[in-house]
Amino acid sequence: MKITEKGHPQFNTGRTWFKNGNKLFLGRRHSKKTRTKISLSKIGKPLSLEHRKKLSASHQKIAINNWREFSRKTYRRIRGTLKYSEWRKQVFERDNFTCQICGVRGNKLHVDHFPKPMCLYIKENSEMFPEKDLYDVLMMDGILWNKKSGRTLCVGCHRKTDSYLNRNFKGLFTTSTLTLL
Repeated sequence: MKITEKGHPQFNTGRTWFKNGNKLFLGRRHSKKTRTKISLSKIGKPLSLEHRKKLSASHQKIAINNWREFSRKTYRRIRGTLKYSEWRKQVFERDNFTCQICGVRGNKLHVDHFPKPMCLYIKENSEMFPEKDLYDVLMMDGILWNKKSGRTLCVGCHRKTDSYLNRNFKGLFTTSTLTLL
């Protein structure tokens, strides 16, 4: 213990103030204005890889120890590829940008996997190749990317089909089948 010039014991030397963390703000909340300032100051600053991994694990509802990879649903991952956009363009051109059910041309159009929906391709391949990466298997699948396996539909007609948003196929899958880990 240090003794001051006046002979009193000095308890706080100034070095331990932040040693265990400043607890002066403990139990208090920032004002709305201060929270807004803090939020704005963080815009545009990149998060570290470690922080992004923790966020990803949290969103996947798994422990950080079990985290392997940033997951994306198989559908979204496939639809973001060049192969998918080329296949889509081929189907549109083959059908002359015309809905195959009602005959409307050039409206908002979708490409529908027909006669077998994409979710059934995913289900079949995930059962045949459980140890392989499902995404890689589907990217190599020739049937899925054949322009004969697709048809052009307007939004209204596509919504009326059984395969729209996997309407009749929801019970077929578990989350792990549709999500790449």
